[in-house]
Amino acid sequence: MKLTTKQIALIDETLVLNTLTYSDIKYEVIDHIATEIETILSDKNIGFENALQIVFDKWNRQLKTTTLGFSVCYSLSGPKIAMDKMSRIVRNELKWALVFLVLIAASLTTLIYNFESTTPFIKTTRIALKVSLLAAFIIYVVGKILLFKSNFTTTFSKVYDRRFVLVVLYAVGFIFNILPILPDTTSSNRNIISLIFVFLYLFYSISSFVLLTKHYQLKAKYQIL
Repeated sequence: MKLTTKQIALIDETLVLNTLTYSDIKYEVIDHIATEIETILSDKNIGFENALQIVFDKWNRQLKTTTLGFSVCYSLSGPKIAMDKMSRIVRNELKWALVFLVLIAASLTTLIYNFESTTPFIKTTRIALKVSLLAAFIIYVVGKILLFKSNFTTTFSKVYDRRFVLVVLYAVGFIFNILPILPDTTSSNRNIISLIFVFLYLFYSISSFVLLTKHYQLKAKYQIL
């Protein structure tokens, strides 16, 4: 038995009441719940409202409000199914960030320390990194503005949005030389820490752009204008 448009809308409303507003998950859950309800209606002689209650009771654990913690910059709460997905996104980013840091930062750090801080190589590299950091910041801010104007929310856009404060803080650190772009002091520890921040900033800028791309791919898929 196929559900009517009105019944599908009621499922949607019920999910929103359970604070599941992330479209990438909500539309998938609607499909699952609608299929389960259709199966119950075909097998049992009960009404739609009772079938809806039975299915939502089964989904109660996934829709229960839980806290993600500080893995997206600061505490965030919501349905478990959404928090679990965001947690996977963050953990996967962290894994690749470590790989990126080891392969790229370590090799470039070794190369940099073979040159004096005043050599043309170091100066050129510092300028290139400054341009890259500035471009990454501008792109991030533009993405933030576009998301602010959008009425379409996904787990990807939420993770992107929640790290905006850190992006600004890092940018301020680079602009005011709190975090030097490349070694320019006599402190080796400060140089290494600065390089780590530079490469992590670049990595998470790229990763954030990927999140933004996935968000708009979903928006196009569901034809949300």
